[in-house]
Amino acid sequence: ITTFVLKTIKQFSEENGGPQSLLPMFKDDDDAEFAKELFRNTLIHGGEYRNYIENFIKNWEIERVAFMDIVIMMVALSEFHKFPSIPTRVTLNEYIELAKAYSTSKSGQFVNGVLNAIADNLKKEGVLTKE
Repeated sequence: ITTFVLKTIKQFSEENGGPQSLLPMFKDDDDAEFAKELFRNTLIHGGEYRNYIENFIKNWEIERVAFMDIVIMMVALSEFHKFPSIPTRVTLNEYIELAKAYSTSKSGQFVNGVLNAIADNLKKEGVLTKE
């Protein structure tokens, strides 16, 4: 959201005068549908994903973990589950970068460790079958 707002503000110009349109939220209909499905799936399975995350942060109390880290990991788990065509490594890299950009200074490392452990476990269980 922050990136979207900053890009929108930067494109405004005094030369263009009065009302100016906002940037589109999505690049195309497929992008919008992907976002809706990812959001919907995360909400439907949110409790399950949160419990799964809790099992992998045994040395941490969930209440002490940055809320944004929890959200980022829940959405990553949703992407693992709902979008089998997206390679695991792509999902991991995307959500680690999101944690670095939008959470705490150590979130990238934390999210990386937890999501890698979860992905390895899901592969062992046969739940995650993609590369």
